Amino acid sequence: MEILLYYIFWFFINLDLIALGSLILGLFFMVRYRPKIAHAFLVSGALILIFINVSPLGPWMIMNLEKRVQRPSDLPKDEDIGGIILLGGSFSLIETKERGEPVFNKAGTRIYQCMDLARKFSTAKLIATGNAIEGEWSEKIFLDNGFSRERIIIDSDSRTTQDHGPLLKKLIDSSKKYILVTSAFHMPRSLALFKKQGFDVIPYPVDYHAPHHMSRLFWLSSVLQRSTPMAFKQACIEWAGLVGNYVKGLSDEIFPRG
Repeated sequence: MEILLYYIFWFFINLDLIALGSLILGLFFMVRYRPKIAHAFLVSGALILIFINVSPLGPWMIMNLEKRVQRPSDLPKDEDIGGIILLGGSFSLIETKERGEPVFNKAGTRIYQCMDLARKFSTAKLIATGNAIEGEWSEKIFLDNGFSRERIIIDSDSRTTQDHGPLLKKLIDSSKKYILVTSAFHMPRSLALFKKQGFDVIPYPVDYHAPHHMSRLFWLSSVLQRSTPMAFKQACIEWAGLVGNYVKGLSDEIFPRG
């Protein structure tokens, strides 16, 4: 079952590469004077490219992932919050490593909204989890923004979303209440994993990429900005994680609410 799901999601996640491969094969068979085979590959590749670049499916999927978990209307008192957990993903890793300074990607707002929360909850720990580059620069940004080293907890060993919960259990008291900060489209998968690990987390989604409702204007904007292929790929990655984690027993819900 897991292998079947892997190949199904791999197909959808890599539709752009499949389209490119189809076009290359089409050109190859055209040179080889196999017009029927060439036609089949060229048409298939073109149709896939049209679909992922023009279809509103990707933006619609991202919108519904973002709507699934809402921010709480009221947050607990300062003393009731043990810490604010920031999931990795804010940095462009290669550029950050090579330039020796933080280079943010589209999820860069995560770290700044996490610090905004830390200013409201003055006794809460700042907990960043990710790989070594993310850990190093998250800590540096926290310190540069005036947060004391005593408030900062860094996990630099996480490689995937599945790693965060088990590794943080070694660093923090999982019986306390924590605010969980990550991109809104990524929150359902993250929340399911943290719940399974026994964490009492308050989801605080940030970094929105879609409006509340699908509209022609949003769809047209996505097409013109060439963001529909990435939206489709990212949504498929999230659903692959949601379904795969449930099948593997890493979560108790396929599509949790907050």
